[in-house]
Amino acid sequence: MITLMSRWLLVIYFCLFRVPISLQDICTYCKCVHGQYADEPIWIDVGKKNEIAVLGHSCGRPVVYTWKAVTGTGATLVDFGTTKVPRVIWMPFIVSVRPDTKGTNNRIIVTKSDGRTTGRCECHIDFVNLDIYSHIDGADLISIGREQVVELDGSHSYDFSQPKNKQRYTFEWRCTPIEKDLNSQYCQNTSIMCTTPKCSINGNYLAVTGLYKITLHTTSLVTGATAGDHLYIRVEYGTKIPLLLLCVHNCWDYFYNDDSSISIDVECIGYCGDTLKFYFAVDDKFITTNSNGKVRFMPPKAATFKFNFTLIADGVDSVAIATFKRNDPPTGGSCTVTPPQGIPGDTLFKTACSSWTDRNLPIYYVLKAGNLLYDRTTDPHWEIYVPQVKALSFRVCDSLDACQKYEVPIELVKPNIPKGLKNIQAYMVEPANNVERLLEGGEYARAVVKATLMMAEQPLDVIKHVLSAFKNFKAESLTDVRQLGTMTSELVDAIGNLTSEKVNVFNELLDKMSEGFDKVIANGDIKDMHKEDVRDMTEELVGVISKFSNKSERFVDVQSLLWEFEGGMLRVAAERAPLEPKYAQLIEYYGAHTKLNDTVLAAINIWMHAICRSFELLRDMGVASSHNVHKGDHGLVVDKLTVQMIAFGIDDTEALTVVSLDYLTSAVLTQPMLQDMQAQLGGAEMTAQIISFKENPFWWYPTEHPITTTVFYFSAFSEANPTISRIELKVPFKFEMLQQRTPKEPPLLRGYVEAAEEMPIYQIRAPQGAAVIINIIKVDLDMDVLVKCNKMPNLKAVRQEGKQVKLDKTSKDIIQNGTKYADSNCADKADWCYLALIAAKGVQIRRRAHYAFTVELYECLTWNVNLENPTWQSKGCVAAIDPEGGDNITCLCYHMSIFAGSSYYGTAEELVRDRMLKQHLDVNWYVVAFYILLLLVFLWLLLRTCDDLTTNHAKLVAELSESEQYVMRNIALHITTGGQWTAASSAKILISLPSGQTFTVTQDPEHPFLRPHTTCVLELPIHASKLNGLQISQDKSGRYPSWYCESITIVNLTTGQKQHCTVRKWIGRTPVSVQPDKLAEDVAGKEDNKDEKLSRAQKWKKFRAAYYDVFMAWFLFQPLFGSWHCGVIETNRFVRSCILISKFAVIVLLVFLYFGETNLDNYEAERYNFQALIRLIDGWFVLYLCGCYFITLALELLLLLFVYPDFWKGFKRSAAGTDSNSHMKVNPSSNESYAGNKSNDKSSEGPRNLSTDTNLESERGFMMY
Repeated sequence: MITLMSRWLLVIYFCLFRVPISLQDICTYCKCVHGQYADEPIWIDVGKKNEIAVLGHSCGRPVVYTWKAVTGTGATLVDFGTTKVPRVIWMPFIVSVRPDTKGTNNRIIVTKSDGRTTGRCECHIDFVNLDIYSHIDGADLISIGREQVVELDGSHSYDFSQPKNKQRYTFEWRCTPIEKDLNSQYCQNTSIMCTTPKCSINGNYLAVTGLYKITLHTTSLVTGATAGDHLYIRVEYGTKIPLLLLCVHNCWDYFYNDDSSISIDVECIGYCGDTLKFYFAVDDKFITTNSNGKVRFMPPKAATFKFNFTLIADGVDSVAIATFKRNDPPTGGSCTVTPPQGIPGDTLFKTACSSWTDRNLPIYYVLKAGNLLYDRTTDPHWEIYVPQVKALSFRVCDSLDACQKYEVPIELVKPNIPKGLKNIQAYMVEPANNVERLLEGGEYARAVVKATLMMAEQPLDVIKHVLSAFKNFKAESLTDVRQLGTMTSELVDAIGNLTSEKVNVFNELLDKMSEGFDKVIANGDIKDMHKEDVRDMTEELVGVISKFSNKSERFVDVQSLLWEFEGGMLRVAAERAPLEPKYAQLIEYYGAHTKLNDTVLAAINIWMHAICRSFELLRDMGVASSHNVHKGDHGLVVDKLTVQMIAFGIDDTEALTVVSLDYLTSAVLTQPMLQDMQAQLGGAEMTAQIISFKENPFWWYPTEHPITTTVFYFSAFSEANPTISRIELKVPFKFEMLQQRTPKEPPLLRGYVEAAEEMPIYQIRAPQGAAVIINIIKVDLDMDVLVKCNKMPNLKAVRQEGKQVKLDKTSKDIIQNGTKYADSNCADKADWCYLALIAAKGVQIRRRAHYAFTVELYECLTWNVNLENPTWQSKGCVAAIDPEGGDNITCLCYHMSIFAGSSYYGTAEELVRDRMLKQHLDVNWYVVAFYILLLLVFLWLLLRTCDDLTTNHAKLVAELSESEQYVMRNIALHITTGGQWTAASSAKILISLPSGQTFTVTQDPEHPFLRPHTTCVLELPIHASKLNGLQISQDKSGRYPSWYCESITIVNLTTGQKQHCTVRKWIGRTPVSVQPDKLAEDVAGKEDNKDEKLSRAQKWKKFRAAYYDVFMAWFLFQPLFGSWHCGVIETNRFVRSCILISKFAVIVLLVFLYFGETNLDNYEAERYNFQALIRLIDGWFVLYLCGCYFITLALELLLLLFVYPDFWKGFKRSAAGTDSNSHMKVNPSSNESYAGNKSNDKSSEGPRNLSTDTNLESERGFMMY
């Protein structure tokens, strides 16, 4: 036993002796990717983002990295905190760095810890561009007038060694005369003119035609560094407008790169004027003119050029000049690779670049092996593992992106990679081949290289196993996304024919790339993507989607798709019903195929995910293009056999027509549409992206009708807001797609007419936005034809809007000369389109005439990748035919998306209707007789009402004493009763005068005088001088004691003078004061400040009273219930029947108004649209009217309840109340209640009448007869 243990100890000792480092050393391993040595630091540009990365191993446990930048003395510069990934980003302008810290062994200390072990490494750094930058807004030379004051702005100066929000420096403005006025006292270089960010120059103190140099010196208060800038001012006669040049793109500090366009904005210093015109010239050669001062142009191929811009504003011309210099790329250096030979993925290559010089520091170095991008750094040294390539490519750029390429060839021996899953699993046990461990240690490029080599020419199970190592990897930077894109592109090329199972392998990679792009777009890193990298990655993605577009898998033919839900199944509608039933899932029905292990939908979902992700990535590349491709630049063009993409800059200043690279699609970008896009995207300009597919990338999707055009993708992006993914346009986007379809014999529809007045109408079901094309193949006579959607045509429309097909053309001539008639369904749902045919005017038909036509439908389809379950749909697009007769589908779409066209033949069915058109409309004698009867009834009611108003002046008799009976009647009271059916009264009326006299008017209870709508006359033996007012009341006796008095007119029988008194109150036992209207107004005018409120309240009460009067007098008079004798109103059956007929007449009149006028132009459509209602009225006319009657009654009662909410309350109380006359004791002489009974009277009285103010003490409320 001891011997055995000794042997094992010897083996373990021997193994450990052979291992160069211990297990703890592996777990604490930390190494800087760049800046490993003090003499080879990472150069930090404090004005830009800088990435610092390290390499290490995790030993299977989560690792936390701590980052801190320190100086050579150990003082902390920046504390970056901790990260969970082996890299950190140095953000721009976050710290103050003094220039004297340069070259003093600055470094970043990195500490890694997994909770058990701790490792440490140092990355050496140094700083560039710590100097202060001084800048005066304007140009090299500006002109001012003799009496003008110009304000120069130097506030855009910058100290790069200070944080962005803590800039501190001083300003010194000086002036030096150059030409004339050399001894100027105002402009002397020895004196400081201003010490503020802005300085005003007064032309009154300068000489005319003189030239002066204005200099700005800025000094940093932190570093003491000083910088300067200057411009020249020319003083001229008259008034000038000083011009300001603002750099937008490729003109920083008047330096430019000759491979990109220059964008400049010219503004005025101060007020420009109302009418502006700018003129631009390069080296005195005119280039363009506009009124907004914005210009973009390609620079000349020269070391320098002069840019002149002139402004003419309100007749005043001003000139400014700026000189630009070409920014040349770094020169004088070289790059080396050691060793020159090796094995891909196994040999560690060391590369270095040296001796590169440029005025715009720092110099950035980019290393690529094929399309595999390593990183962009200021450290020209790498230690890398490369894939199978022939050379390494270096891109050396200055800080303004002027780049120089350098290539170093290498010789690589093909690596010995085992085949098969088991061998690969054993191969990946080695730490150098373990992709997952390499990713955890930060060796991303080496992991991608190893994975690419191991997956080449391997079966699918090996590929799945290798890619499983990336399950926890997250793309955090542009480099990560680029490396994943390169690996995906090379894998797609090598995997052979794609199937859904193979495509599913790529979906996870595409997801990681999409998530990575979302991050770099959100944090702004997308702006740092070089245009060459944009091109490379676009080519990779276009190549991937081109491979996806090849139809490489066959599916079992799906006979139909159904919605499965609780209770059964529902077949999907023919229009591809876009809305699914609630709580349902889409399932497949294969007919005879009953035993399938897999479903087509599973494969479709895989393809759908891959394609949608690919389009999202192409959109991300469009966002990247918006930062690199501008108007005037050469467009970004990528051509991959079946897929072509172009990205180009546009703005909203002019319309343009764009043609795809395959010439199968053309788009018209109108200026209003471009302005609409610009308003939504923001920014000064846009970048458009157009992708055309010769093969349908959605070939796997089971469409109802085949796609007959190329698939076309259009989108636009802006630097201002790169997150906008879908734009809804107000002005439509128009484009045409040439159809590519196999000729097919269309179904021919035939018909005939036998008379010139026959007009057959066919209907075609059209999806939303579809165009219906009718092609007339044969006619036996000249015919007028009209195609119309969403509305059935009539004869007038066919004659005016239709086209004529001539008989003297053969079928071939008809087709060649274009007899296609079309219209589009512009409704927001599937709707009907109609075809109407009729013999042309003047054509005689003696025998049956035949015709034949075909029906074709065009659809503009869109695919929205942002939907959870995307599908082809026509929402937001309207299709049309080519107006020039070509076989194109023209689309007007209100959004930007993926587009395609579909055309297919359809059928039409003739409407079931009378073909024969009427030459004149028949008279409906039933309606005529009915309205004659209504006219007679209305006339009779009018005459009867007029008669009642003129003849109902019954003479009232008052109880007089013997002495009063012989006194002359000097005063006549004309007492008018209201129009309510309950306004009549059979009670005794008491009229009291101010002098104390009281007159009692008695009535016959069976035949009272005070009836609704009546005026009675009462003559009294009193003098007019004693009648300053009166009071009226009643004793509540008789069968109908309630009385509503409308008004009283006082007539002086001696002089004929009249005084009108408005009452409009319910009269009870309590006397109601009545005064002439003039006197009442005078009294009211003496009241307090409540006049306005009382007046408004009174108006509202009058409105309610008037409405209630009308309601009670008309609507509540119901002849269907109650006695025929209504109270004191002499109403017989004939009167009540007339009222009933009148109410029916109102209902019928409303129905006829709804139908509108019927004439020869619209009777056909009305006959078709209202045929169901017409059948209902013809069969159940009486029941229909009765139903309408009760409906209107219910509405009237609800309206009364709304205007007068207390109505029902009063109605209920009146039904339960009792007459209070038995509880009242009345003094007939004074008309006052005994004091002991007043409280009981009020407690037992019914509800007050609700029409106006009432003094009714014991009214029983509303009475329904």
